[in-house]
Amino acid sequence: MSTYLKNTAAFVALFLFAGCVNSLGHTQKDEAAERKELCYKASYGDLSVSQIDTSNQEENAFLLNCAVSVIVPMLNESKKIALERNSKKVNLANSLLALELDVNYVDETNTSLLMSIVISYMPQPWKLKTTQYLLEHGAKLNFVNEYGKSALDLAKFRQETELVKLLSNYSKKEKLK
Repeated sequence: MSTYLKNTAAFVALFLFAGCVNSLGHTQKDEAAERKELCYKASYGDLSVSQIDTSNQEENAFLLNCAVSVIVPMLNESKKIALERNSKKVNLANSLLALELDVNYVDETNTSLLMSIVISYMPQPWKLKTTQYLLEHGAKLNFVNEYGKSALDLAKFRQETELVKLLSNYSKKEKLK
């Protein structure tokens, strides 16, 4: 094989390899953008479970975390629209809870899923039921964030009396085991 053909073959191989690497980079960016879009939809309750890969436990937990995130009411938003949005968020969160999910998921801000539920503005009965569900499925009650605060500390700070009772009772049960 001539030197010209060898060099051409090497160049083509390098070009194809660079294209593959470049396309991988775009794929990761596309996946990150898609994940961000799914989170955005979940935070407004506009996500359907049929739009996600339900077999990914970490992704299910991530989207539940998004669904319970705080949404600031929009200017001129009616109470009716805000209530409809919150109802959609509760329905989505319940659908995600019905899937297998990582109950010890921790987001990029070092906040556990349990903490996100505790500090959310979701309806109180839902928060109690969901907190109990997470605890019964192995959520770590003693996990602390970067400020040294646990879910129980956050519930106390937020003056969530019923959640404090639930978390305290569960903590006592855990110590007896």
